[in-house]
Amino acid sequence: MFARLLPRSAPYFEYFARQNSILQKMTSLLSNELSPGKYMENNVRELTRLEAEADELQHTIIHELSQTFITPIDREDIYAISTAQERAIDSLNSLGTRFYLFSFVHVRFPAKKCVEDMYQIARAVGEMLDCLKEKRPPSEPVARVHSLKENCEMLLGVGLGELQDTEVTSFEQVKQLMVWTQLYERIEQTLLLFSELTDTLEQAVLKYASSAAFARSHRRGCVGVRFH
Repeated sequence: MFARLLPRSAPYFEYFARQNSILQKMTSLLSNELSPGKYMENNVRELTRLEAEADELQHTIIHELSQTFITPIDREDIYAISTAQERAIDSLNSLGTRFYLFSFVHVRFPAKKCVEDMYQIARAVGEMLDCLKEKRPPSEPVARVHSLKENCEMLLGVGLGELQDTEVTSFEQVKQLMVWTQLYERIEQTLLLFSELTDTLEQAVLKYASSAAFARSHRRGCVGVRFH
């Protein structure tokens, strides 16, 4: 009975890492299979399975937050980070379903490159999570994320511009333009959620890295103090 009254914690950074692993697997699936005839039904099933695994993991995190007394970082930050990752995962699953259901003649380069950049962002998120755990500045992964986000914005602009400049001479071309307009909209929505995730994580990492740096500086200052 006494043990039940003791403060307890949960492996939140392990949960974050598992979410990020799912994020990387899903972006990798989309990146590798984004071409007609190659994106098969078993890949859609795998995306759905991963999304269900992520849902269960998010439920675990929320449950643990309601049960634990001690957390390595503020509760609101744990909830914000896990929810941001979960929302990006849900959007990836929706994007993958659309790639499977919509028939397109050929893959457009801006779309494929955007998905490849999503995978790189997911990897950078993993590095930022390591920085958060160790409370150290995330300079390199943050810089990479900002560069990737700018590249994706440019690619979306190029992709939509190509659609507008396409000369329509048949009903099939009209159909393809409609399909790709919807796909680009979904890619843009997914990238927006990735941006919200990286912004949320960046703020948290900088907050705790700054606190840790201040604590170290304070300790160094106390070392040289002499009492008379």
